[in-house]
Amino acid sequence: MMNDEQKPKEYDAVLGGNNPPPVDGLVLGGIDGVKNRLASDKIEVRIAAVKDALNYQDEGLDLVINALQDESRQVQLSAYKSLRNREEDQVKQALANYQPWNLRERFQEYPGYRGEYTEVFANRRVENFNIDTGIVSPVNIAYAIRDNQNS
Repeated sequence: MMNDEQKPKEYDAVLGGNNPPPVDGLVLGGIDGVKNRLASDKIEVRIAAVKDALNYQDEGLDLVINALQDESRQVQLSAYKSLRNREEDQVKQALANYQPWNLRERFQEYPGYRGEYTEVFANRRVENFNIDTGIVSPVNIAYAIRDNQNS
């Protein structure tokens, strides 16, 4: 029978079931296990690690904040969702600096960004911006400033 010190804690990873242990590695529990999984090549493993990291107080919180910079947008989104309702100052600062999307990537989805003239941009009617009249109605209108316009 195991004494209490040998029993796994609530958030420790343990081997069990029908899965064999890793051939060339070991399974780490606790914060070291989370760090190890965050370094994985597999996105799903990193996402699961982000979700587990907050169980480890400040050190886990720092790991989730760092995951906002992960190369995978999916991991970034998981970190963002884990942090967005938190009140800590370092979380608020990290979220203020976090860009959930790349503006250039977003615009490249729209034909008008590639230099083609379109009548609709971002579900809004496109009008050429006129410096003399300015922005008349900002609702449902996308104003186009084109470099070949005479001002």
